Amino acid sequence: SSAEGIAKAMGRDFLKISLGGINDPRVFKGTSRVYVNAEPSIIVRELAKEGKSLSTVILFDEPDKMEQSHAGNPYDPLHELLDPNQKYYYDEYLECNIPKNDLVILLAFNDISKIPDTILDRMKIIKCESYSSYDKKQIVRNYIANKIAKTYGLESILISDEALDLLVDEYSISLGVRDCEKDLDRIVVRKARENGGNFTHDILEIGVNDVRIALGSNRLRGLNDIPKGEKILPGQAQALAVSGNYGSCFAIQTMINEYQDEPVIVTGLPEGSCRESITDAMF
Repeated sequence: SSAEGIAKAMGRDFLKISLGGINDPRVFKGTSRVYVNAEPSIIVRELAKEGKSLSTVILFDEPDKMEQSHAGNPYDPLHELLDPNQKYYYDEYLECNIPKNDLVILLAFNDISKIPDTILDRMKIIKCESYSSYDKKQIVRNYIANKIAKTYGLESILISDEALDLLVDEYSISLGVRDCEKDLDRIVVRKARENGGNFTHDILEIGVNDVRIALGSNRLRGLNDIPKGEKILPGQAQALAVSGNYGSCFAIQTMINEYQDEPVIVTGLPEGSCRESITDAMF
């Protein structure tokens, strides 16, 4: 949405290109016509398919999920593409230079450690913090609800404050708002099924019971597994899991199995602190 806003502010077309899973540098350079199934570079293909010009704002989504393979390193062509001193990049299929000075190229990624330093040197890095709970509630009420209402031909979707708090704080707990949209869509579909597949009014109201019935048990993170002020039971501890750019807390429990005589075997590649935690749990 931020990239689309930039394009709108500049009065230019917008194009999003997903790079997740790409492992061939020829995707950016095009393939020579001497090969079977040859095709132009992904920029030329997408611009032609969408009927957009060479002054488009292009968003490369998830470049951190590109992988190197026997075909080469897919990051290599980006050096030429992102170099501000080069006015053109060469397309192997078209066998000509493509002007790129009027293109505005944005890259959106989650894990900056996966991006080579030589690529980062060619970029202006803007770090975006994850949405707060308040931000997510405003997005759900002012944007997502209207979007879903338009999809189902409704005038509007009204969500009570209590239902919105329940949805965001206890169900849609991911950092982004994708879960919010999926869950709200599920609630709307459930309400339609209750009325025989149709909506009785143009305005749909959603309350706490609608959220609980449609989504079932909540998906609280472990932050609430051990409520503050309560005594921790024997064999129970608060744990911290870290993955990528974020983490979460959760409760872990251990129990004695009277039928197990063999010692616990730890597999995988746990770090030292994790091994210490396992040892403490056993004793």
